[in-house]
Amino acid sequence: MKNKVSGDEISEVIANFGPSGRACPDTPLTGRRYLSRRSEELTPVSEAKNSLARLAATLRHARPQPSPTLLRLFTECGVTDEMINAKLIKPCNGWMEQFGASLKEAHNTPHSETISIRCNMVTCLYYKVFEHIIKEEHRKKPQVSLQMLLSQETYQLTVYACCTEIVLHAYGVNSFKFPRVLQIFKLSAFHFYKIIELVVQAVVDKLSRDVIKHLNAVEEEVLESLVWTSDSPLWDQLSKTPVPASADVSVQDSPFRRTNGLQSPVSTIDRFMSPMAEQAKKQLFKDPIKPGQSLLVQANTTPVKEPAVSANTSQPSQSTSSCETTPTSTPKKNNSLILFFRKFYSLAVVRMNDLCTRLRLTDDELKRKIWTCLEYSIMHQTHLMKDRHLDQILMCSVYVICKVSNNPSSNQVEKTFAEIMRCYRQRPLADNHVYRSVLIKQSTDESSPERGDLINFYNKVYVQCMQNFALRFSGRHRDECSLSPLPTGRCEARSPAGTRVSERHQLYVKPLTDPPPQHHHLTYRFSRSPAKDLQAINSLVWCDTGLGSGVGLKRALEGALDSDPNKRNRAAPAVARKLHHLLSDRQAV
Repeated sequence: MKNKVSGDEISEVIANFGPSGRACPDTPLTGRRYLSRRSEELTPVSEAKNSLARLAATLRHARPQPSPTLLRLFTECGVTDEMINAKLIKPCNGWMEQFGASLKEAHNTPHSETISIRCNMVTCLYYKVFEHIIKEEHRKKPQVSLQMLLSQETYQLTVYACCTEIVLHAYGVNSFKFPRVLQIFKLSAFHFYKIIELVVQAVVDKLSRDVIKHLNAVEEEVLESLVWTSDSPLWDQLSKTPVPASADVSVQDSPFRRTNGLQSPVSTIDRFMSPMAEQAKKQLFKDPIKPGQSLLVQANTTPVKEPAVSANTSQPSQSTSSCETTPTSTPKKNNSLILFFRKFYSLAVVRMNDLCTRLRLTDDELKRKIWTCLEYSIMHQTHLMKDRHLDQILMCSVYVICKVSNNPSSNQVEKTFAEIMRCYRQRPLADNHVYRSVLIKQSTDESSPERGDLINFYNKVYVQCMQNFALRFSGRHRDECSLSPLPTGRCEARSPAGTRVSERHQLYVKPLTDPPPQHHHLTYRFSRSPAKDLQAINSLVWCDTGLGSGVGLKRALEGALDSDPNKRNRAAPAVARKLHHLLSDRQAV
């Protein structure tokens, strides 16, 4: 395996780096918990060198084959050499040839050393990531048969495709920009998104910040639009299982597992196991999620004439304004759909909050109305998302709720589409194509698809489906409507290294699940480690500030652990407050 990056390769990467020549692409709104702190502003040259050099360093001693550690794990778990060769090595070699053929076709060359090197890099990275995921899965669920994991070829293919995307991005290959990798491997976006976060967790400490940002952006692109195309497998699943509410897919917090609503760990087997297979394994793998009851009302299928949604709209009729909650039957659990909508709603609420902030819409009740409208459109008017974009439906929801909730005398919240689109453009990774080209009408045998701007879509399509529901938030029936709870979204949860408690120092706190590794890091375990371990951390942090001895900070840290409120008040440093809150949480448990 080549362990150095040539000058020609660096020059190629620099020439192709970043969209439209931008040195540092925008940071996506989600997934920021996985990003390391930027030590300095990087130029295109330094960013290109950093991304490619770190990838080469990670693969320096790797080979395009399973490592002895992975083979030993398979042997210990009863996986035969024949199965390893048939289910792991042969498929991987086939994907490598498939990727190489695509590169040769794009470069119009029968053979190239560069193509061979890139194929080897993808395969080496694949085996490293695959090994990490297998180890984590085996640690979390030792009862899971590794033969079952090897039998999931789609899962392995998504890992290989994701590693391919990493290498292509590190080299800045513009001709293979995402989602080209999905076309190479004939992979659906609905299957691809399931593996992205697992891959990020496997490489977060090894690859550059730019690569992690790119994978986060890819996941957002998949969730916002690619998974909603007409040919997506998602529609087949939705034909059998209704769309759940955000409250149904959120995970309840417990003192022993902090999941914070929509953010939760899901094992590999639950991501890729089909609903049919889940019935066979339901005694082995019990899903902790208990679906609740949606606060939304099932759409009235009888068409009723209503006045147009405007600031001067008259009150809706009694037949369409009743907002009583109707019980719904509990659908069969589908872990794949639960995971998807958990991620989708998480992205949606983060973007809604961002847009509301930019529009200066701060009222919590108004935000809940917007979220209820958006959630209703996803649950009961799901066809609005087909071949469209999440942000298109979001901007329409903001517009219509602000319009029906506006009160010129006391609550002026009405926003024009021009204002909404102007604020939308300011969001990271926003694309004006989203509101300039919206699907109005699907293609038929006689005509091509009709497209228009967002306002045309709103008037011709969105209002026809949503005005009856939106009018429930106006007039004399507005107080009778039940609003959906506003999700907390995916907070910046702890990274694999733990929760960082200092902006200046590499100081982390995390629950102790395994014995600490034997390395140069300083570790202090609450109620277990001797006081000298904490003193060593105090001394190190204090010395790094260059202010002298560590007596002052040590006293502050010890004050944070003291029960005397007078001492706690003197614990001014941020580190002391963090440690005090952590201790309080542990005592509460």
